[in-house]
Amino acid sequence: MKATKNTKSEKAAPARKPKLDLDTVYQRVLNILVRTQPRDLTYSKLSRLTGVPRPTLYYYFGSSVESLVQEALRYGMKIFLQIYAVGEDAAISDWSQLQKTRMVRSLQLIRQYPWGPGLYFRYRNDQGKVGQTIRDVEHQYLLELAGLWKKVTGKAPDPSVLKLSGALKLGLFFAVSSEGGLKIPENDSELERWSDELSRVMTEAMKVKLS
Repeated sequence: MKATKNTKSEKAAPARKPKLDLDTVYQRVLNILVRTQPRDLTYSKLSRLTGVPRPTLYYYFGSSVESLVQEALRYGMKIFLQIYAVGEDAAISDWSQLQKTRMVRSLQLIRQYPWGPGLYFRYRNDQGKVGQTIRDVEHQYLLELAGLWKKVTGKAPDPSVLKLSGALKLGLFFAVSSEGGLKIPENDSELERWSDELSRVMTEAMKVKLS
C-alpha cells in the first residue's frame, strides 16, 4: 500500500503558542513606565526594551499597547498591595501580628521592586484606563483587608477607618518613593524594627472612631 502524499488542501498543523515569561515581561514594562508615559510606548519600542519579538507581543496582547500596559500595571499593583498573600495572611489570628507581617513584606517588596510606590502615585489618578486599572486593584485590596479584619475581630470595619489605615501606609510609601526620601533599611533586623513601630501605629489607627 502506497503512502499518500500531503496535499495543499490538507489543514496545516496549528502553530505553537510562542513561549513568554509574563512575569519578566511585566516587570520590564513596569520599569519602563517609571520613566516613560504609556502614550509614548509602541510595540517596536517595547520589543527593543523587553527583548520580546513584536509578533509575540501581538499574539499575547493584541494590537493595542494599552492592553499590555494595563496587564503589567495590574500585575504590579497586586504585588505592591500584596493581593497574592491574602490567603496566607488569613491564617493569622492577631491583628497586630497580621499588620506587622504585611508591613515586613511591604518593605521587602519595595526593596525588591522599587517601581511599586512610584507607579502607584504617578498613575493612580490618571483618568484613563491606566488609572482605572490601579483603582480597581486598590478597591480589591480594601475588600480583602476588610475581610481580614472581620475574620480576626468578628465584625466589619468602619470603611472610613479602613481608608485611614491604608492612607497611613501609603504615606510611608510616598516617603520612600520621593526623591531624597526615606531609605528602606538593607539590614533585616532594622527592617523588623521599622515594621514593629509602623504596624503599631496602623493598628491603633483601626481603633479611631470617625463615625
